[in-house]
Amino acid sequence: MDFWGSVLLALSIAFAGWQFHKENKRKRIEKAIELSKFFADEIIPACSQIIRKYDELNLTTEIENAINLEKVKYFDEQELSQMNPDMAEKWKNAYNPFMGDEREKNVTLLNHLEYFSMQFTSKVADEKAVYQSLHQAFLKTIKLMYVYIAMMNKNNNSKYYTNIIELFTSWEKRRVKHTEKEKKSRVKKGSHKQPRI
Repeated sequence: MDFWGSVLLALSIAFAGWQFHKENKRKRIEKAIELSKFFADEIIPACSQIIRKYDELNLTTEIENAINLEKVKYFDEQELSQMNPDMAEKWKNAYNPFMGDEREKNVTLLNHLEYFSMQFTSKVADEKAVYQSLHQAFLKTIKLMYVYIAMMNKNNNSKYYTNIIELFTSWEKRRVKHTEKEKKSRVKKGSHKQPRI
């Protein structure tokens, strides 16, 4: 093969690789859009029911005040006990409001959230395509479900909902980073004084 033939072959391979990458990205975005519909149709209604149940039991504010998202890492009973020993003890002593029918609703919701999360953590879908639209509802739901997940994860060897934990950790870090960046930007804008006329 002569020099120009080699160059043409290399360019063809590079173009094929670029086309493959472009097509793969398009499919991942399409999958993300499909998952946002799944989130809207299956997860949001179930989340609304859970939030109503938490509100009825006066748990929403209690959990929101008790769980520091920036310290959440392991989603297990030990972490919960260190973060808020009173809440961990309360749930251990049969306070858990998610027994019977409520337990089934929670497990179904968490299984849907795990399926949703798995698509992003395995890179089947592009999580950046839906982050801005879905992160608030996702993070709030996981924060409210944190105690339930933590109480299920009694040891680190065999954890439940690992994809939820991974996506939550990623999106929470992004949210914190974005919030800090926004605060700095506002402070910077506020420090510029208007010129006197």
